[in-house]
Amino acid sequence: EALAPLLPDASGLGAFLPSKKEQAVRLARWNAFLEAHPDLSDRIIDAGLKAGFTAHAFQPFFDVLDEVWTVQDVEYFAPITGTLGTAMYLPGEEKVQVVNYLKVKEIPGQAGNDEKGQAGNDVGVGNDGGVGKVVSSLRASLPEGAFCFTVKDVSGTLARMLSEDFDRIGLLCSVIVFFFLCLSLGLTMGITAFLPLAVSWYWIQGIMGLSGLQFNIVNIILATFIFGMGDDYSIFITEGLLYERATGKKILHSYKNAVALSALIMFVGIGALVLAKHPAMRSLGLVTVIGMLTVVGMAYYLPPLVFRWLTTKGGAPRRTPLTLGNLLRTAFIGLTMVLSMTVLSLFSMLLPGGVFFNRIIRRVAFWAIRMVPGCPFILNNPHGEDFSRPAVYICNHQSHLDVLALIALQPKLIFMTNDWVWKFPFYGAVIRKAGYFPASWGLSRNSVHMKKLVAKGYSIVIFPEGTRSEDGSIQRFHRGAFTTARELGLEILPLCIHGFHNALPKHDFLLRRCPLYLEVGRRVQVTGDPVDFTRGMRHTYVDWYARIRAARETAAWLAPFVKEQYLYKGHDALMECRRVLRKSHFARIDALEGESLEIRNAGCGVEALLIALRHPDMTITAHEADEEKYLTATRCAVIPTNLHYLNDV
Repeated sequence: EALAPLLPDASGLGAFLPSKKEQAVRLARWNAFLEAHPDLSDRIIDAGLKAGFTAHAFQPFFDVLDEVWTVQDVEYFAPITGTLGTAMYLPGEEKVQVVNYLKVKEIPGQAGNDEKGQAGNDVGVGNDGGVGKVVSSLRASLPEGAFCFTVKDVSGTLARMLSEDFDRIGLLCSVIVFFFLCLSLGLTMGITAFLPLAVSWYWIQGIMGLSGLQFNIVNIILATFIFGMGDDYSIFITEGLLYERATGKKILHSYKNAVALSALIMFVGIGALVLAKHPAMRSLGLVTVIGMLTVVGMAYYLPPLVFRWLTTKGGAPRRTPLTLGNLLRTAFIGLTMVLSMTVLSLFSMLLPGGVFFNRIIRRVAFWAIRMVPGCPFILNNPHGEDFSRPAVYICNHQSHLDVLALIALQPKLIFMTNDWVWKFPFYGAVIRKAGYFPASWGLSRNSVHMKKLVAKGYSIVIFPEGTRSEDGSIQRFHRGAFTTARELGLEILPLCIHGFHNALPKHDFLLRRCPLYLEVGRRVQVTGDPVDFTRGMRHTYVDWYARIRAARETAAWLAPFVKEQYLYKGHDALMECRRVLRKSHFARIDALEGESLEIRNAGCGVEALLIALRHPDMTITAHEADEEKYLTATRCAVIPTNLHYLNDV
């Protein structure tokens, strides 16, 4: 009764689809009525005759009166349930659902339109036109198994399910798109092409949140289409960058113009709906404007930015482009060094200096140099040096990794360091506790310190070049190491390293894959004039290093470096590089002899570059008729002076 003023209209199958219990009640009432009026047929006929009807006009009704009615199963009502009641009668395998619709009359003073009561979550009694009051009252009185909800509940649940499904589908589609980008462009370029899409999604969500615009079933579909176009735009820009790097032809602006034209068509076609009066149409226009501006902006900005970082440094092409593998290896060795120096710094505060502390440093260095990812360490000691007698160790200097390799030789080693190393806050305490000393102290002060250490069995390590080599070659030697050896009465123990410059060159902190090689020479005694001895020792090192290079820098050793020259030059160039390096007979290339060699149909120049690097004294002339392949070959970051390309048109 309390709800009666709110329910002016109700519709359902209750009157047409009674339960068996209700059928029995109705049949009992019907039979009682017939018993109370046994002359009902005669009275109807008489009334009909008076009204001008024949005696048989109501015969169908009389047949109903004469029939014996019984309680029927639900199948009896199939003409109703199969036609008018399809939306109200929902049979299942184990149970049947019957739906009734209630139209709620709006209470004066409460906003909101009439709503049909149906199902779902709790509805408050607030500013909803009385729907909440009806729903609350019905839920309190309904029997077990019955429930009620509103159209608003259905739409809210549908929107929530759609949002959850969209996030799930969006994530799945993103994974699939990322997989195929990596499959076609490679892992690093796949990440570069996918990055604008990932960033655009957060930008679009943020802008829509700030503007109060929400996703709905229509603009979600449009957003999916926009992201599909953003994927194409990112691929176009990335392909343009790869083509420019490969050939040098400035074509990126053409790709950008195509992207801008495509986006402009979207702006005109759908973005104009932002002027529409209908909220749904206007939301489509707003999503188009926000989405297209974001995906175009990200496609224009992010791929070129990341691509320049990967391929250039200081405006010049990198000798070895950045790759995800190189970055991960660099991060790993950097973290390893930080952890190692942190542990050693703690030990330096807890342990006294001396050979025990130096043994800990040596053990850490021994472990670290063998943990460098992609850079296996090889120690060649052909003369059986046991490092037991003190000496002045000299070595060519190529990389920060050199020191690790030398420390790992034996614990009783002392280095002369630069001032910034000796005073460095992070590991300066370790350097000082280990007994290392700065070269700036001068020869007289250092001599006193070194004599004490030599008396305890320590050896001194000095890099005669003074600084790391820019290109790995042997630089001019300073005579300080040899003067020190003469004053201390020590022998010179020469060491020569190879591959350290390739793995971690000067002015670069990117770790590259390359074997690290250290060879131990014979001890020598400093004799004669120090200047002449220094000059002679440098010539010895130049010849020694040349022999090591000739023995180690084989075609197989150089192949990874050649492959790096063709990274980020497009799929075709990289595939040709891999094909050539797979089928190349490295032994045949190593065995080549002569002063010159001509190569016809050089393709992208992979084999020509490999031969030129392997035989620097041989003049290589490579001919190629295809202009794009010729340009790709000539745009390698490293082309030796003995290699010449000709475009045979």
